[in-house]
Amino acid sequence: MKHQQTINYFVFTILLTVSTLQVSAQNIVGTYRSNFPLGGFFVTTVKLHANGSFDHHVAGDMQRQHLQGTYVQKDGKVYLKVEPKKDAPVDLSTSRVHNYKLKQANGVSYHLLYHVGRKRLYAHHEKSGKRIIRKKNYAKNRRQKYYLHKLK
Repeated sequence: MKHQQTINYFVFTILLTVSTLQVSAQNIVGTYRSNFPLGGFFVTTVKLHANGSFDHHVAGDMQRQHLQGTYVQKDGKVYLKVEPKKDAPVDLSTSRVHNYKLKQANGVSYHLLYHVGRKRLYAHHEKSGKRIIRKKNYAKNRRQKYYLHKLK
């Protein structure tokens, strides 16, 4: 009887470990789109490819921005490093265009940073170092949860 309990406990521990490893190594490859347009106009789309490259689009009204580069996933965050082009990355915390100045965190150089959630990417606030949870939704005239959700 004790032998059977030990085996059951061992099997349970292995299953729990495997499921934990699967959750921690989330497959973030896919297309993500903002759940509502920033400023009432601007929709952000991020495509993360399996080869470590990405496409980042911000489009709205009369403006479009397309960025490409490489990304690294580390410690629940996605670090985007943009290939130099005419466009400049948009800082989602202020909705302003900023320069190509590289930032450093966790030994990774990056231009843009997203926090990884369950099938979501959350924008990063540079000054506080935290993820942006709420942004103003002009269509509903209030602040609401802001994220990029994974498309199927």
